[in-house]
Amino acid sequence: MTPSLNLKRVALFSGLSAAFFLWIAPMLIMIGIAGLTTGGLGFALPFITTVFSLSMAEAIVTAGRISMPLHILFALLFNGGMLFTSSLHGLAHGIALKNSRVMVQLALASGVGGMLGFGLVNLVMDSIGLRVGAPNAAQTATVLMTMILGNIVGSFSGGAALGYVFAKVVNQSRT
Repeated sequence: MTPSLNLKRVALFSGLSAAFFLWIAPMLIMIGIAGLTTGGLGFALPFITTVFSLSMAEAIVTAGRISMPLHILFALLFNGGMLFTSSLHGLAHGIALKNSRVMVQLALASGVGGMLGFGLVNLVMDSIGLRVGAPNAAQTATVLMTMILGNIVGSFSGGAALGYVFAKVVNQSRT
């Protein structure tokens, strides 16, 4: 008897949570609450939330409750996931800086930058004939390639936007 999908999700969540807290406890001692906020909100929370959201969306799609072309559904879900993850990363940096105006700017810049980077990769891959869900897509590992390249480009573009806003803030504070 194989465990149900929900039981697998609970086991995954429990394992990730335990690993997160085992990792975060020494960090709290070393870097204090500002670093904890940036590290916890900036990576672990968005990652865990995105994994569970996409897992639940997969269950809804495989149950046949949504009838939409797979490549469009993939773009919506994963671009949204990148927007969410990148926005929370920028938000965490703003919280660590203790500046609400900068917090919003960082969240918007990194979120939109990350989403646009992932979306660009998705569009380029689709335009060169590597469409997610197309016939023979499994042989070319289209989903995996699009996810990996999209995450890399999205991370760089979100990080670049985050750095740009940081540079503006630093330059404004000097004058």
